[in-house]
Amino acid sequence: KHQAMRAAMRGVSEAILSAGATLMLASLLLLFAAFGSFRSLGPVVAVAIATMMLAAITFIPAVLTIVGRTGFWPFRPEYTPGAAGEQTSRIWSRVGHLVLRRPAVVLASTVLVLLVMASGVMRFVPSYDTLESLPPSVESVQGFQLLRAGFPAGDLAPTDVYVRFPAGQSAFDPANMATLQAVGVALSGLDHVVQVSGPMAPVGIGKGPGQDDVLKAYQSVPAPLREQIQQGRASGQGGPPAGVDQSSPEAQSIGLYTQALQFVSTDASVARIEVVLDENPYGTPAMDLIPSIRATATSAATASGPAGTTVLVGADTAQNADARTATTRDELLVLPAILLAIMLVLGLLLRSIVAPLYLGATILLTYFAALGLSTLVFRYVFGHESVGATVPFYLFVFLNGLGVDYSIYLMSRIREESERMPLSLATEHALERTGGVITSAGIILAGTFAALMTLPMRDLFQLGFAVAVGVLLDTFVTRSLLVPALVELLGKWNWWPNRARMDATTEADQRPAAGAAQAVDGITAA
Repeated sequence: KHQAMRAAMRGVSEAILSAGATLMLASLLLLFAAFGSFRSLGPVVAVAIATMMLAAITFIPAVLTIVGRTGFWPFRPEYTPGAAGEQTSRIWSRVGHLVLRRPAVVLASTVLVLLVMASGVMRFVPSYDTLESLPPSVESVQGFQLLRAGFPAGDLAPTDVYVRFPAGQSAFDPANMATLQAVGVALSGLDHVVQVSGPMAPVGIGKGPGQDDVLKAYQSVPAPLREQIQQGRASGQGGPPAGVDQSSPEAQSIGLYTQALQFVSTDASVARIEVVLDENPYGTPAMDLIPSIRATATSAATASGPAGTTVLVGADTAQNADARTATTRDELLVLPAILLAIMLVLGLLLRSIVAPLYLGATILLTYFAALGLSTLVFRYVFGHESVGATVPFYLFVFLNGLGVDYSIYLMSRIREESERMPLSLATEHALERTGGVITSAGIILAGTFAALMTLPMRDLFQLGFAVAVGVLLDTFVTRSLLVPALVELLGKWNWWPNRARMDATTEADQRPAAGAAQAVDGITAA
């Protein structure tokens, strides 16, 4: 058993360490993501991968060496002197023979199938709507539907425009109140804006008391009473203080001032203008309005406000718009960086430039095929009109970060076998010996992510389905058919610019295949 473990560790240590290093590097690149959820995932995954990699080369070999064949219970492998050291699969032997007999046909057909699947990406519609991810039976979803039936859709989550005045100035200063009025009027003129409220118009511009009424009410309330109202506001108590006649003009002024106070910070230096849209606040159309809201508010405040006045736009719709910007940025910068990192490690492992290039291309093709096929299934089978906005990013990270293990395992085995036999025979032998392992690992990984489909959240359901589909495509199509066909067609150019490896491949290919196979069988038996 010690001899078997030493042989096993010699054969798999490099692949394990390379795969682990690739995953750790890809995970740490997530630290450069702008979106917080993506960024926080990186260190967690990197630590988990490092722990598993350490266990794979220390703990697991030690345990198996101690327990021996009992570790494989209820199966008990037996050693037969003179028998081949590794079991091969007839199924994968036939697959390898088919691929290597007609590599061009296999390559063209698999690429065509994957491209057809990838065409589904054209139907991809991202969604940032958290309500869409919830089951229809959830009370918040039902409440939103009731609200939308009788009120503007944006009433559920109005967009907030914050106007900060220079230090020492108050929103209740006449000039600053005029600035807020100018900002509010400018915003109310935008398309899809149905109501604008703020300290200058607590119930909405054109629907009740205006800035002059608010200023009059503010000035009529004595400073000690304003302080008392502020204290009541801080303690959660609103309205006129005790002892004030509710029907008196004083009470009405206090009431209007209290209404306006809801839109002003404690020190009165920041005012909040509430913008209600006629669009779903979590939908893409509402998010598309945020840039114009920001530009309009900033322009109006700059034109009419004192120097140093700043404008910020917040609340759910603005947050989703910013999340979309961050997600798009990460997809364009971080994901390519992860792919380049994977290709770099593959290049160092295989000592080649060509192989990492086409392996990177197969990674992209498999990713888009999985995303496209999943999008079509979501739309036409499950009835999902959109896909969670973060699903493509997580799909790439999980699919290619974990699926690269299969590329490393297969290509390192092809390289090892090609040292003592022609490349075609080496590819067939590698596929025979790794096909079962890769298939088993792929099915387990796909099943793990498929478990997410049992959760009620739509986005998690979609992520689990998409990753499961991608892993199965990577296992049964890309690594089993596409990559071996490419290896066969490229021949010695797989190892370019490694001249020594290219010459060795050429020399091995010139040997009779039968003789090489017999030599390998003899080595394996020994």
